[in-house]
Amino acid sequence: MGTVTKEQAPLALMEGRRVPPKFRLVKLEVSLWFADTPAGQALLSKTGRIYGIFLYDEQTVTHLCSFAGSYWLLYIGVTTEHALDEDTQEALAESVSGTEDNYYDVGEIDAIADTPEYKQDADACTPFPEDTYDEFVETLREFYTGNPPW
Repeated sequence: MGTVTKEQAPLALMEGRRVPPKFRLVKLEVSLWFADTPAGQALLSKTGRIYGIFLYDEQTVTHLCSFAGSYWLLYIGVTTEHALDEDTQEALAESVSGTEDNYYDVGEIDAIADTPEYKQDADACTPFPEDTYDEFVETLREFYTGNPPW
């Protein structure tokens, strides 16, 4: 979908919004999530760096108890620096199960280089005319969970 003008966005998708959404994917290093336990350190020795893949709307910023804005990042999955054997893949999957969506500082996300290696437009799906914003977000999340770009 990339950047869409208000006129191009389906009516249901724009309900209650002044600006059309711009969905993006970002890859963030999350290796520190694993560094504080012996099991996590053993996992890191096999995986190398671990990256979380997140979906977010660049046009939606929330202000949480501060003047700095935050993006709501939806967890898609993980990727690693090294290829993994089946046992390591299972261990990693167990380690990240229950990973939740979270707010991240806009400055932190915007500072990441806008390169295909770390950021991409989430434009693989087109909303149906009747799709609401939340329905389309779930469509994107399901698509990219099954088809991660990294």
